[in-house]
Amino acid sequence: MFSVKHNECVGFESKWKVTKVSTNSASQTTEFAVSEKSCSATKQKSQEIQTDSQENPSAAVDMEKLAQWLHKIYPEVKEQLRNASDSKVFQNYRLLDEPADASCKLLQTLEVASSRNEGSKAVPIITSLQWNCTGSTVAVPYNYKHKTWCYHSGVVCIYVLTRDQKLSETPKKRLSTESCVTTTKFHPMHSNILAAGTFTGHLYVWNTENDLDPLISNTIAHDEYVTQVSWSNDVNSDRTVYLASSSTEGLIKIWSLEVTENLLQLKTIYKIKTPILAKINQSTEVHQSVLDKGDLGVVGFDFSKHIPDMFLVALEGGLIVRCSVLGATEIKGNKGLRFYDPVYKYYEPHKGEILSIKCSPHKKEMFLTCGTEGEIRIYVLDQDDPARVIFTKTQLNDICYVLHEEKLLGACGANGVLEVYHLITGKLLELNFNVKVSRRTLTSLAINGAKTHFVVTGNSNGEVQLWSVPWQNIEFQNRE
Repeated sequence: MFSVKHNECVGFESKWKVTKVSTNSASQTTEFAVSEKSCSATKQKSQEIQTDSQENPSAAVDMEKLAQWLHKIYPEVKEQLRNASDSKVFQNYRLLDEPADASCKLLQTLEVASSRNEGSKAVPIITSLQWNCTGSTVAVPYNYKHKTWCYHSGVVCIYVLTRDQKLSETPKKRLSTESCVTTTKFHPMHSNILAAGTFTGHLYVWNTENDLDPLISNTIAHDEYVTQVSWSNDVNSDRTVYLASSSTEGLIKIWSLEVTENLLQLKTIYKIKTPILAKINQSTEVHQSVLDKGDLGVVGFDFSKHIPDMFLVALEGGLIVRCSVLGATEIKGNKGLRFYDPVYKYYEPHKGEILSIKCSPHKKEMFLTCGTEGEIRIYVLDQDDPARVIFTKTQLNDICYVLHEEKLLGACGANGVLEVYHLITGKLLELNFNVKVSRRTLTSLAINGAKTHFVVTGNSNGEVQLWSVPWQNIEFQNRE
């Protein structure tokens, strides 16, 4: 079935190696050679020539189209300039290698009033110094001490800040009143509008740029002397500004001003009601006189920059009241004029009289007061008792927030020099002065809102001093 068969092997030649033939071919190129040749330069000679000068005729400008273009871009340019002016990007910017000179420099001393003007016994007192909104003008009123009635004529001197960073030696304008001026305030938007209150209850409004007739209005606003005037925004519109005035009769009146028509009209009357007797601090020295008077007089007030409808009031006897424009209710039983009660809340009163009350421009929930007992009190709106009390060595007559340094507070008083307090630590900071300061009682203080290093102080001898105060360096050296 199966068989075996043998076949022969078949062979073939291997080709795994192949012999290749190659040849070298040379390339023919031109040999590279370098040679130098000298050249002769041509000499040039410049020669001046005289030609007749011809002026190119100016291109014709369409003034109407230019005016239309300017009118078109003005709102945007104005907005950008306002934003740049209000910007706080570089508010606390300081170079590390920048010298920190914290000395206060006296730039100028002016004798605004002399006792010889009113007799040897009359002593002039600088009251209510005020810078305008551009920081170029300061209003300086002065008055005299009174026992009963005022028989003096009042004067407000207007000084201008010159290019050499000093006040003009003589006032630009003197504004006269029928009695001593007790308080002044510049308009927050119109730098030339100035309001003032007098000892006899008159309310004046001037246009300081009008050389012919600066008087806008002269109104008998109160039955007693005016303690403070201020400008406040309307609750419903930031563009509408009202004038507010207070007096020792216990009233705060709101006025609307028509500048173009020289018209001042009464808008609203607020009557600050007296709290129950238990709220009056029994240790106050004026307690009995307050009780005998009945209606408490308004010592001062301030409208909040953050809460449009809120304002704070300081009353005689050291009382502090929080008020609301929107929450005011009409007081029944008054014939003729309509009175409104704006009282919302009472705070722990001072032991003495309140000299100043200020809402914080930095924090909406804080305000401070200063009293004759030598205390600076910092309050929080929802807390009855003060959150912090700063004790002063001498009585202060005026205090002021430093706009770009929220931890510092400027003050002046019986010590006779500018004082700076740290609101966080409560300490009186040690200041260096470039001159020896005469220790006269300082009655008023004003910090320039546009150029904050400029500070004016007024004393009880009719003198005004212009200072340069490095607030930023003072805060830097006392940083915790």
